Amino acid sequence: MCVHNKRGPLDRSKMNTNKAILKPTNDYVFKRIFGYKGNEKIVKGFIEAIIGESFTDIYIENPILQSDDITGKTGILDVRLKADNSNVDIEMQVVRTENIQDRALWYWSKMFQESIIRGEDYSKTKRTICIIITDFNIESLLNNNNYHNKYMALNCSKIDDCLTNKMEIHIIELTKIDSTNSLGDILKEWCTFLKYPERIGDLVMNEDENIKAAKEELDRISSDDLEKRRADEREKAIMDHKWWRNSAIKEGREIGIKEGIKEGIKEGIKEGKKKVAKSLIKEKMPIEKIISITGLSKEEIEELQ
Repeated sequence: MCVHNKRGPLDRSKMNTNKAILKPTNDYVFKRIFGYKGNEKIVKGFIEAIIGESFTDIYIENPILQSDDITGKTGILDVRLKADNSNVDIEMQVVRTENIQDRALWYWSKMFQESIIRGEDYSKTKRTICIIITDFNIESLLNNNNYHNKYMALNCSKIDDCLTNKMEIHIIELTKIDSTNSLGDILKEWCTFLKYPERIGDLVMNEDENIKAAKEELDRISSDDLEKRRADEREKAIMDHKWWRNSAIKEGREIGIKEGIKEGIKEGIKEGKKKVAKSLIKEKMPIEKIISITGLSKEEIEELQ
């Protein structure tokens, strides 16, 4: 028996309604919801809540495909969109990355550069919006309690003087949403869906049809054995990456400690030799004898005199 929905028939033999709901913070699941052809209305509602303006046309440039390799390396399953005349990139960052602000700026600049072809006038460059969502605290923002921060090219002397509206970077830290007042904050509801999908109740879904559609899509893929397996494979690939990274850091620290001990011993021995040399200098022993006893060079002994 098949159930029909907007994407056609679903085979109930591949579905298990008793399975736990998948995590939208899994970047495969995230892209499966927001980077899937047919879900343009969902992603439109999401980016409008982030950017704070309405868009007419949404086009997913890199839709997720069944042939996508999600298990090999922890490549970025980002979502690239054309929203009216703007280029938008959304990334669910699942692996803690150092200097993520530099990474965001690098991604933005690459997209901005690619918005025109060689020979075109610079005025043809497109507005470029980079959105990074993390499920961990960013070190450089530890003293910033805002869960959503927007960055643009502003005049430091006059904050309302914007050099250009073509540069826009949004950083969302899901770890900070619990301490944020949700009254009238539709983006907070979207972030709650991402971090705690089980908390999204009927009231929120009745108020926002796009969050409701996103939750229905999540429920749908959570009940599909194939989608569940893909999400699990992606989770395993990420866990493997974290394990190798942590192992490399631990090994590097251990090597560093061992090398440090060796260097410390060497320095300690050398300092001991210098103390002996100073005593022999006070006894007016010939420098050749001091060299023979301590193993220090003539220059090193002369520096002690």
